[in-house]
Amino acid sequence: MMTHVIALVDQTLRQPRAAGQTILKLNLGPFVSALCLLGTVGISVVMFFLIMMGQGSGAGMMPIGPIALAVSLTGVTALFAIALTVCGLPFRGAGRVDQAIVLLAWLQAMLIGFQVLQLAIGLVSVQAAGVFGILVGVFVIWLLLNFTAALHELPSLGAAVVVVLLAVVGLALAFSFLINLSGFGGQSTTIWRSV
Repeated sequence: MMTHVIALVDQTLRQPRAAGQTILKLNLGPFVSALCLLGTVGISVVMFFLIMMGQGSGAGMMPIGPIALAVSLTGVTALFAIALTVCGLPFRGAGRVDQAIVLLAWLQAMLIGFQVLQLAIGLVSVQAAGVFGILVGVFVIWLLLNFTAALHELPSLGAAVVVVLLAVVGLALAFSFLINLSGFGGQSTTIWRSV
């Protein structure tokens, strides 16, 4: 099992689109895909709070609780998976939501691994860890584009860029609409004007 995981990590680093296709060929299904997402979210939440505590933040200083953070990450990831699936339709994409979820879960798993490396580098040099973090951010975007291309069998990464941008913009507009609908947007505007 571990050998297959290591091989998949190596393929992800060297040939991300092929790695995405390998994951899709597993045909894990909705239930297992959801479990993968919950697993990576759980590990991400634990890492977040370990990092915060390592920086000297007490329990009362945490910006958000672990359950709220886990629910938020799960919800945002699921919505982004739906957005990626829908936005691929104009390009005749055949990807399913559960497939997008498992790809995003693997992307999150890779990010966790990079974060562990960044923490290790930070023990030696904070500046080097910062540079490494920037490089990781760029590489994760590269992985996302390749995974999107694999999900919808797109002809090029250019099409994947359009799909991802449409998904991000669509989610941003949806969140903005919900905030305004709930009244928070109007309240914040009123407070700003009063100041």
